[in-house]
Amino acid sequence: MPEPRILTLIIMIALVMGLVFTGLLGSWAYGGAVGLVFAGGIYLFVVVNARRAAKTLAQHHQGKHRGRI
Repeated sequence: MPEPRILTLIIMIALVMGLVFTGLLGSWAYGGAVGLVFAGGIYLFVVVNARRAAKTLAQHHQGKHRGRI
């Protein structure tokens, strides 16, 4: 689970994207749906990258990783 400040950032981006797409699409339901999808994508991107970085860091500390961090 990302830190609270990261979650806050994701929520704020989702709200802004929802408002923008509400204006563009003319429907708050569609705008909200696009905002939620966008937030989900950002959340998955953050979680996947954090897990990958943690795995690389753990391998580096065990001496198994040969590349740069």
